[in-house]
Amino acid sequence: MNMNNMQTDNGRYNRNIVLRGEIRETSTPLVMAIINITPDSFYAGSRNTTRDEIKRSLDRAVSEGADILDVGGYSTRPGAATVSEDEEMERVG
Repeated sequence: MNMNNMQTDNGRYNRNIVLRGEIRETSTPLVMAIINITPDSFYAGSRNTTRDEIKRSLDRAVSEGADILDVGGYSTRPGAATVSEDEEMERVG
């Protein structure tokens, strides 16, 4: 993901974001949903560990208007266990 400042003809700056190779203009806010698929997320109520839970959370986020889905496979909770890149990719894959 890249953030770019682009000056327009009127001297103002537009914020743009590159998502999967596509430039998205963000003068209108985008909604990002965070889907936790770690077994030790900060908030137990946000943990999604089965395929059905993950799919339900993703479907709900999209139906509620999410423009960006952030699928988290690595916990940043203090004291959380370190996981390998392979394990993280297995979780989000």
